[in-house]
Amino acid sequence: MHEVGLFDEAAQESLILAHSMFIEAGLACTLDRRPRLVVENDAITAARETVEGVLAAQGLVFDSVAGK
Repeated sequence: MHEVGLFDEAAQESLILAHSMFIEAGLACTLDRRPRLVVENDAITAARETVEGVLAAQGLVFDSVAGK
């Protein structure tokens, strides 16, 4: 998305890292046949906050579902 000007390069890299964190957490559940429900930890919290921050900078604010 950086290439089309939606996000700057730093935001793009942050989103890529956050996405990788979410995929890794989801795959860990899938590989041992658990439901894809992950207990929030520091890494998940940081990734969620990264996504929320980048979206908020674009004016796309939403209510987080963390802790629900």
